Amino acid sequence: MRPIQRFLRKFFTDRRGNFAMIFALAAIPLVIAAGAAVDISRAYIVENRLKAALDAAALAVGGATGKTQAQLEEIAQAYFDANYPGEKLGVPGAVSVLQNGNTVTLAATAELPTSLMGIVGINTLDIGASSQVTRQGRKLELALVLDVTGSMASGGRMTALKDASEMLLDILETSGAVPGDIKVSIVPFDTEVNVGKSNKNASWLKWSYEALTTVWWWQTISTVNVSKNSWKGCVVDRDQNYDVQNTIPTSSDSTKYPGASGNCNIPEILALTDDWDDLHDKIDELDPNGNTNTTIGLAWGW
Repeated sequence: MRPIQRFLRKFFTDRRGNFAMIFALAAIPLVIAAGAAVDISRAYIVENRLKAALDAAALAVGGATGKTQAQLEEIAQAYFDANYPGEKLGVPGAVSVLQNGNTVTLAATAELPTSLMGIVGINTLDIGASSQVTRQGRKLELALVLDVTGSMASGGRMTALKDASEMLLDILETSGAVPGDIKVSIVPFDTEVNVGKSNKNASWLKWSYEALTTVWWWQTISTVNVSKNSWKGCVVDRDQNYDVQNTIPTSSDSTKYPGASGNCNIPEILALTDDWDDLHDKIDELDPNGNTNTTIGLAWGW
């Protein structure tokens, strides 16, 4: 028994060959760690490519106004695909587009097959990235000063004016980044502008003015007095030189707009609005009549 005991004691206390066993046991986590380092490095490459492609797509979407959600997604995907070709590392999915006011957020994920991490059952890595852009579109306020004088009745001019105005409104309606960014006013004019009877108590109106009357070769200047209570809503030019200036009316009569006598046969001006139905309806009201005074139209368009 003693030889056996000595052998067993020697066997259990012998340290020779331990390195091989320790290395064999340690090799597994070392290989896994090395594989993880390689795959994580590849994942960083995929993430950076995702971000670059999403940034390009976000800029394209941010500059696209008046588009539907489906159209924005189509634009985003096209720009993303162009900047992340199929042969690149990783398999990207579809781009998502989320709008919140002026802010647009794009996101995408890519699947990356692993190289060595498959040893521990991790065969793919899912990498995600996002990009956000805020639209800084400028607001637009536009006045359409439209000649509705009698000369517009010939040669299809009024029809052409209406068609062009309607087309412009259609374009503008879909051009704003958000509702309210674009507003339009409509100012029909002949020798007068209809500012609306609701303004009869406005401090910038006056109720008498000097008018020039021409009969054959004879010209006379007479004072026209207008009854505020029977006023139809039109105004004529201010006194010279205020008729061509944008001076704000004051207590001085020379700076005020004279209420016009007569029937006021032109549509009332439409103040700045983004109600596109009202704008189209106002265009439909236009009808050629009367003489021309461009100055009064420009003054109220301004």
